[in-house]
Amino acid sequence: MTRIFLSCASGEYKPIRVMLADDLRSDAYEVRSQEDLAALGGKLLSLIDDQVRECSGVVHLVGVSSGETPKPKEVEQLQRSYRDFGGVTGLSEQQIQRLTYTQWEAWLAIYHKIPCFVFVEEVALEATLIEPQSSHWSALREHGHHWIPFSDREDLRTKAITKLHRFFERTIRQSSESRIENLPYPSIDTLLKGRQADLGQLQDRLAPQHSRTVSLSSIHGLGGIGKTRLAVEYAWRNAQRYRALLFVTADTPQDFTQNLSELVSPDVLDLPDAFASVDQKKRLAAVLKWLRENERWLLIIDNVDTESAAQLVEKTIGSLCNGHVLITSRIATWSPAVQTVELSVLDESAGTDFLLARTRQRIRKGDDEEIARRLAGDLGGHALALEQAGAYIDEMQISLARYRELWSDGHDDVQNWQDERVTNYPRSLSACLRLNLMHVEQNHPPARQLIEHLSWFDAEPIPSGVFDNSRQEAVWTEVLSDKRLFKALGSLRRYSLIGRDRNGAVTMHRLVRQFAQEQQSDSTSQIRGTLKVLHRAVASAELESSEEMGDLIPHVDATLEYEDKMPLEPAVAADMLQIAGNWLVFNANEYRRAAAMLVAFQRLSADPMVDDQMRCRGLPALASVYWYDADYDLALRIAQQARKISKKTDIDPRVCIRIADILGCLYTDLGYFRASEYVFDEGLALCDQHLSPTDPIRGFLLNEKAWLYREMGRYQEAAAMFQERLQADEMMQQESQAFGITHNNLAYVYESWGCLDLAKEHNDIALRVISATIGEANKYFAHALNVCGDIQRKSGQLPAAIDSLERSLEIQMTEIADVHPHTAMVHWSLAETHLARADLRQAELHAKNALRIRERILPVPHPQIASCLEQLARVEHTFDRSAESERLSKLAQEMRQKHRHLEKTRPTQRRKVKPVH
Repeated sequence: MTRIFLSCASGEYKPIRVMLADDLRSDAYEVRSQEDLAALGGKLLSLIDDQVRECSGVVHLVGVSSGETPKPKEVEQLQRSYRDFGGVTGLSEQQIQRLTYTQWEAWLAIYHKIPCFVFVEEVALEATLIEPQSSHWSALREHGHHWIPFSDREDLRTKAITKLHRFFERTIRQSSESRIENLPYPSIDTLLKGRQADLGQLQDRLAPQHSRTVSLSSIHGLGGIGKTRLAVEYAWRNAQRYRALLFVTADTPQDFTQNLSELVSPDVLDLPDAFASVDQKKRLAAVLKWLRENERWLLIIDNVDTESAAQLVEKTIGSLCNGHVLITSRIATWSPAVQTVELSVLDESAGTDFLLARTRQRIRKGDDEEIARRLAGDLGGHALALEQAGAYIDEMQISLARYRELWSDGHDDVQNWQDERVTNYPRSLSACLRLNLMHVEQNHPPARQLIEHLSWFDAEPIPSGVFDNSRQEAVWTEVLSDKRLFKALGSLRRYSLIGRDRNGAVTMHRLVRQFAQEQQSDSTSQIRGTLKVLHRAVASAELESSEEMGDLIPHVDATLEYEDKMPLEPAVAADMLQIAGNWLVFNANEYRRAAAMLVAFQRLSADPMVDDQMRCRGLPALASVYWYDADYDLALRIAQQARKISKKTDIDPRVCIRIADILGCLYTDLGYFRASEYVFDEGLALCDQHLSPTDPIRGFLLNEKAWLYREMGRYQEAAAMFQERLQADEMMQQESQAFGITHNNLAYVYESWGCLDLAKEHNDIALRVISATIGEANKYFAHALNVCGDIQRKSGQLPAAIDSLERSLEIQMTEIADVHPHTAMVHWSLAETHLARADLRQAELHAKNALRIRERILPVPHPQIASCLEQLARVEHTFDRSAESERLSKLAQEMRQKHRHLEKTRPTQRRKVKPVH
């Protein structure tokens, strides 16, 4: 028997050594280690030398720790026996004296010319080792000794056992000649990607044990996920642990009985008496007798995918002993006697590596790695889909990019292609998924209906709130015409078609989703049902859980893929879209994400089934989206439409306040200051009648009215209103996004008013709170940086001001738009700062940019355009271009006079005219 000495520092690697020793002993190795020597008595170094000399090989682990150092007398005694030790090993006298017991184990193996397999943990490779480990590791490398890195215990287990098996191949071959084996296909070796942790779980569950009872484990997961491949690969990688590697399939109870009884054949168990009989019961009894009377066997029972087959398998194998049974199944739930391993999809990295390794005959291109990564994502890490993709690419000798095109276009040749000889799988991907759905329909028809409805949700996890409350159960009962929602969910989970994540959300593989959709000849009823369920969930989340609303948004997004079917349920779909759109605009500040939902809502709102109440709820958010993109004409038209409806219909006061808020903001930006003040006052009056003083909507309205006063130069009133808003926020005892924005608005007022110390105090708070609550890649943080730059400019900190403003401009250009009021504001501030630095070229550039943007998006005349003209006039004056400077100043003066006159007119009378510069 091959004897292996395991050498490592116990304090660092004892658990790994114990695990590795168990594995090796089960593979018919004899294992020794330093701990075994304590009971023998005597000097430890001498005992180590005796044991190493008697071993066939030494496995030496190098980590950060080095272990204990022998007493000088022990070293001296050993050196007297081996006077040429230093010459053979290349170690100096100083190095020899500093060796620890563990290090001696490796060098004694080298001295005695015994194979020494050095495995180095990657952590040690990256660390700065201390003495004597540093010298030991350096000496091993200088000696030219080969070493193998490992990342963790599973990586070491695989690499060490593989290395030993290959080195001692002759001994292993002699053992394998007597091994019984009928595995269906050979190992794929390095093509097994991303399954190290799963192999480790199997090895733990099927570890050597003292009990004589059989060890039962099940690998369960979606069809085609790689269960059979993992089971067979486990068998090959642990072949030395077993006398027999047996494989049977069990698609049905009859298959299981038939295939198990056929193990009596001469090329498997070779039981001639039973083989000669035509009585299946006699053959089966002979096989079970052999399994009870023999040890160290592994029986893989594949494709146990029906309830009846599962019951028979457990009944049959429960009485066995002395071996291991590994079941592969779509079924997730088993009796307590069966330990389960759930197999999930391959991660993106493993899927990419597999595709690149599997497609050696492909047409190669420079971006193959990126295309492989995207294709692995398209296929959702599904093992069979990846294998069929790789096999098809190799067989047809096409590029990865071409296959991805074919897959995306839904070519039947690609999705239904199958070659069992090439893929080692008997079914195409489509056939595999079709079989999954067939099993579900046979056992519980409502479960098939349920998965068809779920297929119209997004590929993201579906929040538990879609299922787990009485309101949702009621709508599901209506949709499924069956009250047993949770039985249907259980059936889908049992057949691995769905899963549940740690938060209870339902997960479904994207290929299952796609296939379930494609199997519906008429999806009308399924989509109608999905809209009803999702609407109910969104409406509940609006009242109860902002976090759950965030989880539902991807599923509302997904409904836009079948917007053409929404008129089937216009009121339901419109209400769902406006609720989600409102949440995105007013809670999450995700205007662009809300845009598509709210535009779809607007189209549906023309349907007679959508009442004025619902129209008014969605229009303020839609107007806000256009306002965010500085499309003032469209935003104003929608806001005024909402206001018109609200005046003739009994509308929810909160909706009326939203309308007043957006309309006032638009009037402020467009320069209609009196109209804006009137609308804000109207909205605040509604707040006083219907809302509490701390209601967030009232806070928004205060903010916007205070902003209006700042634009009008009424700084004292603006500051007072912002302070009132801050007091309301402080009563809520939380530093929210709105809290940070209000501090910044107050800083802006104080900066304009010339109170720079107060401005800086509030701006510092704003930058901190906005960054902490919503991050820095947004218009609010960009505006806070703009205010910061203005404060720094007025304080004489010009280089710091340039840095702040350029950073603000970068965020504005990336996250908002290059043509936007906020972008123009930053250009204006940069022009002022460069002018203060006498950098006239940069000042002129930014001044013209600010003027260009404002003329493009604002009506003329407008005070902000006048401000740009005045700024550019100052730049021209500095350039000694007096005539141009006077012309621009005159234009600015005329524009302010016209604005004062037109500001008294109704907003609808204003029109944009040709730019004046």
